[in-house]
Amino acid sequence: MDSIRVTTFHNTNLSLIETLKEHDIRYTQRIMLGGMPQASGLTLEILLNGSWGVLAVALLCWAKVKSSRKIHVIGKQGESYCLQGYSADDAAKILKGASQLSAIDTESDTDDT
Repeated sequence: MDSIRVTTFHNTNLSLIETLKEHDIRYTQRIMLGGMPQASGLTLEILLNGSWGVLAVALLCWAKVKSSRKIHVIGKQGESYCLQGYSADDAAKILKGASQLSAIDTESDTDDT
């Protein structure tokens, strides 16, 4: 089973988790311990028991809802991508070669904490 770590931020947590659930994508919340500062958000481990395409569609759908939403992908060789603008097939290829993701919404929603 493949997995990938996603860092979310304060304005992203609930809406991204809702999207993952809507697309039947399993995830776990990772608790980060230690004396180091961390952003106000969550770290999720997304568990894939199938195609990277399902995750690509879910993330592209999440980002398309609001122009303030961005998916930043770091590849295993350190390359950086912004997932918006890619087709689902191309996004799936990028995600398959990713080491981590960040889901960011730059606008505040009063209900999304």
